[in-house]
Amino acid sequence: MLPIKKVSEMTTLAPASIRRKYRAGTFPAPLKLSERRYGWRESDVQGWLDKLEAVTNGNEIQP
Repeated sequence: MLPIKKVSEMTTLAPASIRRKYRAGTFPAPLKLSERRYGWRESDVQGWLDKLEAVTNGNEIQP
């Protein structure tokens, strides 16, 4: 599980941008780890990055 700081480093997005994107449904939602702590699955974040790269390169991944 990745904390928002690590997700921010991986994606180069600011924490506020990450929150805005997952609330809009354009970024994987975090899992609630405790009352005040959330984390992302590394595989979810990497999948989002892979899809972004494919779209950017014009090779969109087909479901």
